[in-house]
Amino acid sequence: MSGPPITLGACRSIEGCHGFAGAPRACGGYGGPFGAPHVTGYARAVVAVRRWLDPWMRNRLFRKYVVPFVAVVSWALLTNGLLEIYFTYKESREQLAQIQREKANAAALRIEHFVREIERQMGWTTQPQVVPVPAALEQRQIDYVRLQRQVPAITEVAFLDGRGREQLRVSRLAMDEVAGGADVSSEPRFRETRGGRVWYGPVYFRKDSEPYMTLAVPHGSSATSPVTAAEINLKFIWDVVSQIRVGRLGQAYVVDRQGHLIAHP
Repeated sequence: MSGPPITLGACRSIEGCHGFAGAPRACGGYGGPFGAPHVTGYARAVVAVRRWLDPWMRNRLFRKYVVPFVAVVSWALLTNGLLEIYFTYKESREQLAQIQREKANAAALRIEHFVREIERQMGWTTQPQVVPVPAALEQRQIDYVRLQRQVPAITEVAFLDGRGREQLRVSRLAMDEVAGGADVSSEPRFRETRGGRVWYGPVYFRKDSEPYMTLAVPHGSSATSPVTAAEINLKFIWDVVSQIRVGRLGQAYVVDRQGHLIAHP
């Protein structure tokens, strides 16, 4: 088999190398056309740098002052870089926390507006009626049905008279009850409304499925004022929470004042 001869070279100096056969070859690799000239260039650069540094390294003042100075400057640059990375990371965390607060506040305002709007809609049912007393309960039942049509979130609404007796209940989930007379005077939906205060009940789960809350609106400010109490479905909160995005993996959730989880994606 014929071909160009390849001779292994042994480098002795930067000026040249001698092969085992005595023929001059390029320094830094195998001789012949299959050599690696880029290795030769690297070797020459290393030798040149060493030659340039040798006089300085033999200089006592250089070793005494310049080397420590370079070390101090390098340490200062490294420290400055680490501090910059730390403060950038801290600033990013603060910005992320600010974004989270803004989104949480926006979601809280939407939920508050949702509940306030239901309270406003319930307000017209608490106005004095102008119909005769025998027909008053029937007229109130019609009003409650109309209220449920206007506010789909209301699943049940009840009328409590001034003594705390439940005289009417209109529900989407059960049969309507008229003149039941159940005593609820000790329940918060009646007791907490004395003095004209609107009462917002705690969140609870009906059949461990969907969140509900009770909203009770008094018909006046006296101690014997009737009350309209509504059971509100809070599925709307799920829609609000599911739309909140913080970054790629961030999620939002809602808890009540006791820390119980109400809604999450």
